[in-house]
Amino acid sequence: MFFVIGWIAYSHRNHRRSILIQSACAAADVAVLLLANHLPESDWYEWALQSWTRRSAFLYLVAYTACSALTFSVAVVLPGGAAAVLGQVASFAFVMHAAEKVDSVKGLAATDSYDLLRQMIALQNIELGSS
Repeated sequence: MFFVIGWIAYSHRNHRRSILIQSACAAADVAVLLLANHLPESDWYEWALQSWTRRSAFLYLVAYTACSALTFSVAVVLPGGAAAVLGQVASFAFVMHAAEKVDSVKGLAATDSYDLLRQMIALQNIELGSS
């Protein structure tokens, strides 16, 4: 998928609407990254919660943005970074939606979605700051 998307962006680099094409290709790249990260093994909602707490989607998006920065082209970096930010927001929105659909994950019982996410984060010893 990445090869095909990259070939489309490369072959249209001199097109008069190349920035729009590159933006669409960046959005497609981010969509592939997020779908590959959130693709479920069995239960879509439970898998989304577990994959979010691993923080792997964020790391892949940071690597994607860093690689696009190596092109030294503003026309590549800005759409790629914007697509990564929008993808991360969409990923978080889906995780919050998934948390509403799941009552428990591996023995964690929660009263609401925030409580469930808080318990999952606490299991990984992640410091959220003082509150």
